[in-house]
Amino acid sequence: MSVEEVYVRAVLPDPPPATYEDRAAVMAAVLSDLDSPKAAHVSAHHWRQPRIWSHRLGIVGVVALILAVFFVPFPRTSLFGRLDRPGSSVVHGPGKLGTSNSRETAKTFALRTLNEARLPPHARLTIKDVAGSLGGPLETPGIGDLTDLHRLYLLNELADSVQNYVESHLPKGAKVISTMLGSGPTESTTGLVISLSVAGPHEYLAQLAYQFAPVGSSNVTEIRVDSQTVWEPSRPAGELVPAGGIVEVTGYSLISAASPSSGPVTVQLNRAQANALRAAVNALPLGPQVFCHENSLLYRVTFRPAKGSASSFEVVGWACGATVVVTKHARAMPSLYDPTCSLLRAVGSVLPSNQAAATRHAVAGCRQN
Repeated sequence: MSVEEVYVRAVLPDPPPATYEDRAAVMAAVLSDLDSPKAAHVSAHHWRQPRIWSHRLGIVGVVALILAVFFVPFPRTSLFGRLDRPGSSVVHGPGKLGTSNSRETAKTFALRTLNEARLPPHARLTIKDVAGSLGGPLETPGIGDLTDLHRLYLLNELADSVQNYVESHLPKGAKVISTMLGSGPTESTTGLVISLSVAGPHEYLAQLAYQFAPVGSSNVTEIRVDSQTVWEPSRPAGELVPAGGIVEVTGYSLISAASPSSGPVTVQLNRAQANALRAAVNALPLGPQVFCHENSLLYRVTFRPAKGSASSFEVVGWACGATVVVTKHARAMPSLYDPTCSLLRAVGSVLPSNQAAATRHAVAGCRQN
């Protein structure tokens, strides 16, 4: 195993790509991120096949880099520490990444997703938009904390044939969720988006967006592949609900996507109810904000140090994307995610049976996992 392979295997736990070009592309993406957070694209042109004498110099350089990683102090922590310890840093707010640790881990997940792309074996990496219509992704999900990495490829094959290959060689568990016909300056660019399965509390979204564009009148096709991912760190203890004080739950009689929720019904919880609701909030994982054209306010939970005092902590449930928006002393905190409706059901259980009908109806209609 070469020194380059040792380095790639140390950074990415999954087996690296088999070909030299793809392995070089992964190395280029990882190492370039040390100098710039903008990993717009990666290219094997930055890692050319060396001759015998230059290969030895390359090994010396890589060894020197690895020694520097272990013995030269970084401003926050070592490279491997940032990559191997997810959730050890302060988490980020909605729509943006926070510290280097969370950014590195999100980037590693995005790279692993990008490596899942399946293309004909003779596809070759490039760094230029030769077709002139692949300057951006096929589409961008309306979601916060999104990481988008992409690669460009050229191959001597018609676009329809390449797309058929991709659709017949999907990664295990993947499925096509959208297709596109006729876009770009010549309305000849086609594309598709496939979703990949995610696992664990950190992986929220993983999908690959492909675009296929003919190059001039030749039989050459250029492909752009974007990995679009969302990775969320663990919740630190400082973002849990405060103990003690007063807990109030507000439900609504009327909920509409076209207008604000109305007919608020507010109840103050007893000690047992308050403890149960705190546990439900604290059990939720972090999740990105989902940006929807229409949304509905389902409920509001307010935590106060004492009756009549200002709110110290508040969680607000929305219908779109199972998003729970959090504020602490009126300051926005990272959003939470309630995919199994556990908090929504806890809210519904404390509302009066003959009031707040819209919120209670949302509980009854919630997807049960």
